[in-house]
Amino acid sequence: MSPQTTHPLVTRYLTELDALLHGIDPLERAEVVMGVHEHVESALEGTARTDADVRAALAEVGPATAVAEEAYAGRPVPAGSPQPATARPWLPTTVAVLQGLALALVLLTYGTLGAFVSTSTSSSDGDFVVTDRDYVGSVFDAVALMVAAFPFWVLAVVLVAVAALWSGREKAVLMVLVPGCAVLLSGLPPLGYALVGDIGVYAGAGVAVVVALGGGATVLTVLVRRALRRSRAVAADS
Repeated sequence: MSPQTTHPLVTRYLTELDALLHGIDPLERAEVVMGVHEHVESALEGTARTDADVRAALAEVGPATAVAEEAYAGRPVPAGSPQPATARPWLPTTVAVLQGLALALVLLTYGTLGAFVSTSTSSSDGDFVVTDRDYVGSVFDAVALMVAAFPFWVLAVVLVAVAALWSGREKAVLMVLVPGCAVLLSGLPPLGYALVGDIGVYAGAGVAVVVALGGGATVLTVLVRRALRRSRAVAADS
């Protein structure tokens, strides 16, 4: 590869594509990667090869996952070649179950954290008068939220790390999904309280739950379905 073809974005793209093509015969894999490489170089001819130029050329090719899926659909692997264990459908299914359990435990534990604490004093007639009211909670409660979910989350992270059905970026999203939801749940209520007082706690908690539950479930579903589709493509060519 000449100096003009070693732009970090191109290298990263080709490395990701090569990893996604693990189930294809090495010669066929090299042919696909080289074809993409040549296409990108052709698109970059006459340009200054800036980051913007490279991104435009890669966008023209399409996501590495789409290129890999097309390659799996059109290029059979050698007859009798077994489907790699890291590309079997049980793996994304197991990841979905483990991540789902971890997220559920985070949400259940969330209800036990954060509270309003009132300070009261007695008046001259003996009645108690609330003189101060504070919300006790912080983003560091995310650590407590992760304690219960930790075993399931760790197992999911290990499986995601060894799986060959997701790109590097997709793996990163899956690995930070549960901790990210924990930070969101523990961080928005105190932020809301700091901004608008008591009502901000409830608003922040409501938004956090909706985003963590709805957004987390959506991201997990999309990435697991994508992995299952790739697994079926590998199985069909095996």
